[in-house]
Amino acid sequence: MAVTWKKLAKEDDVIAKSLLTEKGDIIYASDVGTPAALPHGTDGQVLTTHGHGNTPTWAAGGGGVATDAIWDAKGDLAVGTGANTASKLAVGTDGKYLKADSGEATGMKWDTVTDPNALIWAIVFGG
Repeated sequence: MAVTWKKLAKEDDVIAKSLLTEKGDIIYASDVGTPAALPHGTDGQVLTTHGHGNTPTWAAGGGGVATDAIWDAKGDLAVGTGANTASKLAVGTDGKYLKADSGEATGMKWDTVTDPNALIWAIVFGG
């Protein structure tokens, strides 16, 4: 689809298309009433603003949850330990189940099943 430009306002009221030199460029205000172009970032970068009045930049992406340093091994769990805070709960061993325990730093622990019927009852009926 071809892009066509039409003059819709006075010269002083429009942003010059010459600011856009490559596909992916972004127009931002470098000052009040002053448009500027931010060239596109590279693969994996995210746009970062640095707060009010600062020039946006491209920065390395945080990687998201899947690449967070909290993950060390298959089966690790991130457990909320407070407001905006998490700790790792390492994977349990085979046959253990996850149990809430306020005495633990993470509030949870892996425990041994002593009565499989009681565990099924607790899961199904909340008892």
